[in-house]
Parts: sequence; structure tokens; C-alpha cells
Amino acid sequence: MFGKRNKIFATLALIALVAILAAAFAGCGNLKKLGAPVIETGEKEATVIIGEDSYFVKTDAEYVQDLLVQLKEAGKITYEYHDGQYGAYIDSLGSLKPSGNSFVSVYHDIDDLTLYDPAWDEPITRGDKTFHSSSYGVESLPVRSGATYLFVLLTY
Repeated sequence: MFGKRNKIFATLALIALVAILAAAFAGCGNLKKLGAPVIETGEKEATVIIGEDSYFVKTDAEYVQDLLVQLKEAGKITYEYHDGQYGAYIDSLGSLKPSGNSFVSVYHDIDDLTLYDPAWDEPITRGDKTFHSSSYGVESLPVRSGATYLFVLLTY
């Protein structure tokens, strides 16, 4: 029984890795200079990458959830979520629409071990940036000035 579980876990991990690599290679050319912010409501500067689309913002949002809601209210993105037992569960975000065994995952380029677990992290590289798999959901992942938040569709 233990061997069968390991094979299933290895297969799922391989599928997730392939999805991550496909997303990383698909978006490599999208980290160009983003120009003027699409939202200017604060002092923190951050970038949000959703699939192939990038948004540079100035915000005072405390958490990424607040930032996504700001982008939605400004008409820049579509964003649907529901509250689950672990916080906000993303139902759709821009071009990312999970179905079946897929989900929207958030990555960031913040080099802070309190925000990702190196034992579980499978970083994604786009351009000259390395993104870490967030240990937090969007409701508790802080918005930090200079950070980039990357959203990808993964399959488990």
C-alpha cells in the first residue's frame, strides 16, 4: 500500500511540475518595463502577473486579496472567489479559470522565508526573476513594495 501511495504522489508531483514549467516558459517575454501604474492609490509599488497579463500598481493594500479587489474594481481584471475553510478560494482570475483538478496558485519574488517553505518550494523563473510558491493564500500574503506576484493555473 505504501508503495502505491508513493507512485500516486510522484505522478501528481510530476504533473504539477510540468504545469509550472509550461506556465513559466509561456510567460517569459512578459516582464518588460510596465510603464505607468494602472492603479495609483498609495505608496507601495507592486506588479501582478496573471497568466500573460501584467499590471504595475501603486497601492496601500495590506494583502494581495485587497490588491486583486482593487484591480477588479478599477475594471482592469476579472476576479471571482469564494470564502473557503482556508480563506479566499479563487474561482477565476483574468484568463485563469480552474476546473476539475486545477487551481490558481500564487507565487512571489519576495526573499523572505516566512512567506514560503524551501522544503516544498518549486521556484519558477521568468526573465531575471525567481518566484516562490507562497505559503499563504491571497488573504494573508502581504503586499510589499517592489514585489511581483505571479498567478498560474496548476493541476493536482
